[in-house]
This record gives sequence, structure tokens and C-alpha cells, in this order.
Amino acid sequence: MRNLFTILIFLLPICGKAQITLAYLDSLLTVKMIGKEQYNKKVIQLFSGQIASKIETESDPVFGAHAAHGISGTNISNWNTAYGWGNHASAGYLTSFTEADPIFVAHPSFAITGTNISNWSTAFGWGNHASAGYLTSFTEADPIFIAHVAHGISGTNISNWNTAYGWGNHASAGYLTSFTESDPIFVAHAANGISGTNISNWNTAYGWGNHAGLYAALSHNHAASEITSGTLADARISSAASWNGKVDTLSNGARYLASDFTTSSVTAVNTNLSFAIGANESFVVDVYGLASKAVSSTGLKIAINGPSGCTATGFVETSSNAITTRLAYQVSAIGTLGSAFSTNIALVVPFSMHVTIVNGATPGSVTLQAATVTSNTATIYAGASMLYKKARPL
Repeated sequence: MRNLFTILIFLLPICGKAQITLAYLDSLLTVKMIGKEQYNKKVIQLFSGQIASKIETESDPVFGAHAAHGISGTNISNWNTAYGWGNHASAGYLTSFTEADPIFVAHPSFAITGTNISNWSTAFGWGNHASAGYLTSFTEADPIFIAHVAHGISGTNISNWNTAYGWGNHASAGYLTSFTESDPIFVAHAANGISGTNISNWNTAYGWGNHAGLYAALSHNHAASEITSGTLADARISSAASWNGKVDTLSNGARYLASDFTTSSVTAVNTNLSFAIGANESFVVDVYGLASKAVSSTGLKIAINGPSGCTATGFVETSSNAITTRLAYQVSAIGTLGSAFSTNIALVVPFSMHVTIVNGATPGSVTLQAATVTSNTATIYAGASMLYKKARPL
């Protein structure tokens, strides 16, 4: 009972004088003894209600605003645990570092930053896009879009337009929109009359490149080797470098060998002496030249060839095994080799052919042909000529 009385006296400041009086305490002390355990329980029940009514919720604004206001029991437990790990300041951890490994510095991963890693991790979290079924190819088949002017817009166009947009609105830039020249010095200058069209044309001409050295003077002469094409077919150089000179009109002309013609073929081969013949045309043809067989006495042969249906009538004059040994034979067919001539080693002999060519319905070319009798090389020398003149229709 003494201990219980002490507790009651201790609780007086908490419960307040209005709730319990000393007289009431005195009556409790004089109550008939009902057993220690039951008495203590009765007193505790009495005061538990009185104490509970005095417990309040924290409303102090100073403490509520303090940083310690949110500290929980878990925080305190964790901090005590961390304190138990000891002072890390004395653990000797690395506080600075400069990468000096040349292999790692040269590696692409050297430039990887924490931001890169964070971004890549975020991207990884988006999942594998390879399995997302995105469109990988596409061919535009909409006829309306294909016909639209926007169909030809490229990524480069869009990039350029965005760049131009970034330059700002030039309409508000205050550029000069009109001007009248009043400077008397410039008005009197030759450049005063230059127009935008002139400048555009001159820029176009500049784009054609430097013409210096490309053209001949208005008054000039051409070497035979310079005439390689054009409407004057009778004046062309053939692929074998023969010179085609004009003698009269386009119906009359001459051909000359600009260099030696050689052959080792035993069948007829076209020389560079040739001219064009039209359908149903007739020409008188005269061929003159020098020829030889260098290393054998078998000689060479010549023929005149023309289009299918063409006929040739005439003769050949030359020398056989000596310059004084005259040889003549008739030409009666197109593409037929005649008798062998220059039948002595290295014997250079003159030859001439005189034929009348009558063509059929097929246009083409009349050509002098040559062949060696054996496989040794035969030569018709440069300067050999073919003269032709169109005959009156029969």
C-alpha cells in the first residue's frame, strides 16, 4: 500500500487536482484490505483512463519544421549499424585517378560516360526492337501520292528547308526591293547596260569551260589527219588512216594511202582505198600504185570488191618478175583475185587497175583488195591512189 500511495502522489501532477483529491486517496488508504493483487488492479484501472486522456498529438510547429521531425526508428537503427562499420575516412580509399593505360585510352569504350550507360540501360528496358515487327521496307503504290508534287521531296530537301527556315524570315530583313541608279559616273560606264539576263548567260557560258585552244581560227587550213567526220564523207580519214581527198564533186573523188598497206593473208583483204556507191549507180575507177613482195618471189594479187549484185569490167597492168616484164590481165568479176605480180624478191613494181563498176539495188562500198600468194608479207606502198568518177546512168 505504501508503494501504491507513492505512485498516486507521483501521478497527481499528470492527472490534475480536479480529477483526484487527497481525501479520495485517504479513503482508498482506509479501505478494507481486499487483497494486494485485486487492489493494485483496481488502482491501475482507475488511473489508466485518467493518463490516456492526457496523451496528445505533436502540434509544435517548430519541431514539425525541423529536419529531425521525419526521423524514424528504422533510420536510427540503420545509422547505428553504419556507425558500427567504423570510420571510412581512415580506410585509405582511392580519392582520385588518371587513366594511363594506352590500350584502354585508345579503346572506343574509353569515351563511355555514365550518361551513356544510363541511356543504354533505359533503351535496354524498352525491349528488343528486332522483334517488334517494325516496317523494314516499303514501296509507295498510292497513285495519288505518286502524282503529287511532294512525292519527289527528299530528306536532303527537308534538311535544306529546315536550315533555310532557321535563317529567319527574309521578308522582314529590309532588303532593297527597287533601285534607280543616279550616279552619273556609273550611268556613263559600259557596265551600266549589263542586265540580269546578261549575267545569267555569261555564267552559263563560263560553265561550258575554257574554249582556249579547242577551235581553229576563222581562216585556217586542215591537215588530212584532222578530218575525221562530217558530211563530207569523201574527205574523211578511214580507220586505217587513208586520206580521202576531193577532186571534183561528191560524185567524183580520190582516195590515197597515207601509209603502207601490208598483208600476210593468202585470201583477199580490204585495203584503205574505198568509196561509197549507191543503189544502181555506176563509176569508172582507176587505181595506181607501187607494190612488192619482200622475202619471196611468189608475188601478190589484187581485186576490186563491191556490194552484192555489183559487176566489174576492166583490166590490170603491172610487171611480173622484172620491171620490164609487162603483165596485163582482165578484170571480169567482183572480189576475184587476179594474176600474181612482183614475182621477184623485193621487186617494187608499178600497177594500175581500170574498171567500170555497175551496182545493183544494194548500196555499199567499192574497195581495192590484196592478198599475198604465200604467207610472206606483201606491201602496197603509201601514196597509192583510187580515182573514181560517176558515170552516166545506162
